[in-house]
Amino acid sequence: MRQFAVSSPVYQMIIVVLLFTTTSCIRVEPFTFNITDVALAHDAQVLENGEAMPVGITDVFSTLDPKIVLCYRLQSSSKVRITYRWYMENTLVVEHSGRASHGGICTSIVPGESGFAPGSYRAEILVEGGVFRTATFVVR
Repeated sequence: MRQFAVSSPVYQMIIVVLLFTTTSCIRVEPFTFNITDVALAHDAQVLENGEAMPVGITDVFSTLDPKIVLCYRLQSSSKVRITYRWYMENTLVVEHSGRASHGGICTSIVPGESGFAPGSYRAEILVEGGVFRTATFVVR
């Protein structure tokens, strides 16, 4: 019985053919996305086309505000997992996720029974698990 060494041209040719046939069946699409027009606001308006836009843009809120809204515009070549993390003084307050691919998107947080605590806050927008945009604001 004849044995082939790894350096044998026949063995190398078999490996090249196998690699070519298995990898040529895999099609990798380029993935692109961008988030622009990040804004914090008192409210949001939903348009006829289903997109949302901020109303009352600000980065200073009251302890008595009924909610704080985070809006942005997303452009993506496919649906992506978007996660929102809201921090107060570097402590995670709430996290929630969804999937989207494009358009004007708004999300919000609501206070506890005693309202928002005064202090410095941060909202993070994560795309597929990585922080992509951050917005900071103050509650007085």
